[in-house]
Amino acid sequence: MKKLITISSALILFLMFSQCGPTSEQAMEYNDKLITDQLAVINAINDVDNAFTTYDPAKIGPAIIVAKNKVEESMKALEKLGGFDKTTEFKDATMSLYKLFKEQLENEYSEQLQIYKLPEEEYTTEQQDRYNELQKLIDDKYTLVFNKFAAIQVEFSKKWNFTLE
Repeated sequence: MKKLITISSALILFLMFSQCGPTSEQAMEYNDKLITDQLAVINAINDVDNAFTTYDPAKIGPAIIVAKNKVEESMKALEKLGGFDKTTEFKDATMSLYKLFKEQLENEYSEQLQIYKLPEEEYTTEQQDRYNELQKLIDDKYTLVFNKFAAIQVEFSKKWNFTLE
């Protein structure tokens, strides 16, 4: 009888401690928090891209500033968020995207803006080629970092048994 009580106690303790970790619901909420913030950043980047279609530096410059501020705000919020279940891999992948966006806003997008600010008589095919080269660089860097992020997000969703929408 004493052996049965000991086994039962051990089983109860095992069940109690195995239920202490995060749940799928909590993992989904963590995912949604990261993605909601990320979508706000991507919308700000899209606003920059849309401003470039106007060819108006007076609209492009402010869009870059707004996007940069949004990226920095999201980076600060992400730093405070912390990881999930003792790992920061998903958070780190999100931060890599933010760092890329910040870098691109400060470098490639800003250089493209300077090209658009040139007086028409100074705008040459060399500047157009440089603009296109910068755009390709933006796209290539984004694709690389986003694909890594997406793979980590998929792995996270599989580990925590929830479906990405």
